[in-house]
Amino acid sequence: MVIPVGDYSQELYKVKKDSKGNIHKKKKGGVVFVPLIGKHGFRKSPEL
Repeated sequence: MVIPVGDYSQELYKVKKDSKGNIHKKKKGGVVFVPLIGKHGFRKSPEL
């Protein structure tokens, strides 16, 4: 599986489990979360 780890600025990791159950993770580089906007995007958070 490939997962982003972090808040806005993130590291992308590739994680896999081998046949013996050992978990291996490899850093694939930096990524940035970009929220979707518009009709099918994120709803605005209510002000607290």
